[in-house]
Amino acid sequence: AAAAGSPRAELPHDAFVRHILDKCLRLAYLERLQKGLPAPFVSHLPPQPAGAAAWGAVDPSAVAEPGSMQAKSVSLLNRLRSRAEQADVLDWLQREVPPAELQTLVVHSLLDAGAKSVSHLERLLDKFNWLVAAAAQDGPARARVVGAVAAYWRASPHMTWLVLSKLVRRELVDPQALVGWLCSAPERRRLAWPSTWEGLHLLFERSLSHFKSVEGELKAEEDKYAEYVEMIGGEEEGSTSAAGQRLETKRAISERARREKKELFANFFAGVCGAFDDHAKAAAAAGAPVETAWWSAAIGHAVGLCRRHIAEYSLSSVEAVVEVDELAAAVQRSVFERLREVSAWQL
Repeated sequence: AAAAGSPRAELPHDAFVRHILDKCLRLAYLERLQKGLPAPFVSHLPPQPAGAAAWGAVDPSAVAEPGSMQAKSVSLLNRLRSRAEQADVLDWLQREVPPAELQTLVVHSLLDAGAKSVSHLERLLDKFNWLVAAAAQDGPARARVVGAVAAYWRASPHMTWLVLSKLVRRELVDPQALVGWLCSAPERRRLAWPSTWEGLHLLFERSLSHFKSVEGELKAEEDKYAEYVEMIGGEEEGSTSAAGQRLETKRAISERARREKKELFANFFAGVCGAFDDHAKAAAAAGAPVETAWWSAAIGHAVGLCRRHIAEYSLSSVEAVVEVDELAAAVQRSVFERLREVSAWQL
């Protein structure tokens, strides 16, 4: 029994209801949920997600200090609302915004402007995707975009992943940048958070669904081309028929998707195993136990995801990429020995 005066542990039923309502809040306004919920469930509603721009809360009656990031955000949004030419906006950013501030300014400005609802943010991302793309032109820049999203929604990890999934879907950031950011030393604590793995599972599911869709389209195009060849009585050497060109286009798209799938798994394994290896070796050097709460949660989630998709990658290739023999024994035992057991049962 709980000690007198200590907070009562949340019952599984209550935790389940809170979890479901938190998901519902991503799809509807808090006020709408409050009106439609039976009275006993209202107390389980989570607070309204609140973002935090780098320049803090804004007093509408106050004038932003000239040259401050808040003033630059106001100026950027005014340009967007007045429908300034894209070239003019990008030129202003290049002149007025230091490179170190660019991703934070662009991302926090758009998130702040679209914070009213998810649908409002979707419209802004569709309308100003060129602006985010300009701030995410290479790998390091895309990682900073991911970091800026997480910083804005630091009080709401679920909103972080909701926004990141929308950026990935629009190809404004890639899975590699997202995994690289997540496994970086300052962010590794997130590997123990359930919301992180919910987001990662969705990321992998969408990537693999895209790959299978592309493979299906290639197979259909190959069947059409075979029918075309049979119809004309044989394939013409050096043929540049429309059917042949369509097939080559589909093959190129398929090869790109196959390469992206391999890179996703390789980068994921390299990132998480690097984080686990650093933890294990630091613990050994300090004479501390390896199996902390963070370790148990992160390892369990990582192995679970890898087991779920074990048919989608070559375990031996992954072991070569991460140089498994160089990893700490605890990582080899907790990750790769468990995956080898599952792989051995694959037909």
